[in-house]
Amino acid sequence: MTEPVIRRTEAHFDAAGGRRLFERRWQPQDPRRQLLLVHGYAEHSGRYEHVAAWFAERGAAVHAYDHQGHGHSSGVRCHVRRFGDFLDDLDLVVARVREHAPDLPLYVVGHSMGGLIVCNWATERTPEVDGLVISAPALGSDQAPSALRLAALHLRSAEQDAQAVKHLRRIEALSETKALTDDELMFLGRHLLAAGDAQSAARYLALEQGNAEGLYLYGRTQRALQQYEKAINAFGQVVAAGSGFELDAQLNLAGVYADMGRLERAIGEYQGLINSETSRIAAAALYEMGVTTRALAQQRLRQDNREGAAEANEQAGKLFKRLVLLYSFE
Repeated sequence: MTEPVIRRTEAHFDAAGGRRLFERRWQPQDPRRQLLLVHGYAEHSGRYEHVAAWFAERGAAVHAYDHQGHGHSSGVRCHVRRFGDFLDDLDLVVARVREHAPDLPLYVVGHSMGGLIVCNWATERTPEVDGLVISAPALGSDQAPSALRLAALHLRSAEQDAQAVKHLRRIEALSETKALTDDELMFLGRHLLAAGDAQSAARYLALEQGNAEGLYLYGRTQRALQQYEKAINAFGQVVAAGSGFELDAQLNLAGVYADMGRLERAIGEYQGLINSETSRIAAAALYEMGVTTRALAQQRLRQDNREGAAEANEQAGKLFKRLVLLYSFE
């Protein structure tokens, strides 16, 4: 049986107040319905790749977007000036989805904080949609959060991530590591990795490998620590799972082979990405393939293989020329 063809697209668009929101779409060839996914707090639409792909393979055109202050959208991280801004954004996104295919039925799915947003939107805006699905909506909690966690949450909203890290690590020092949420583990791992502390990042991300993003970030820590076999294993699992982040994982997998000096293997991995429909991945793969091919030319020159070096240099030049012709950078 032939696998259904799903076209994936990503883009930014303008919202109220000068905000820029980020959207993703999974488009089958002949959709019979539309589905809009509304994600939860401190996450992003990319974490729903596996959900979107499942529905798209079954005839749904799936749309998702990053809330303001989340993912690739603009705004203070995990912060909103007033809750109604979330509803305004959802109104705008629904209108965009309707324009995409006005004759198809539209269903809106909200998870966690996204469920809270959809519930408020349904009661306050009385939207014209064909159905609503609410998953674990954040309507209340029977657990009182600790003062440390509340402080960390506030600091993250104020973009004082370094201080938030200190508070969350204080929870760990108080033997509350098991009480850290998946989101907090991911936050610690991402922040520490970006700060150059791959060793600490790996410790937290090792606890959160139950999803594609956690495993992908763990692979990046292992690459930074030059634990190449562990990195290859982590990235390979993400690629094989196909549940989000597989393109970024494949890009990093190629980088690991380049780091190891296995240049021809790395070039083969990049080759599989240069025609990706995701322009960010395709451009990065073209650039890295050019750099790696130029390194291969130098390697061949050291081996006194002048003909092979000239061939590699020529190929590198073609790759960089293609990069300049196809993509522009600010």
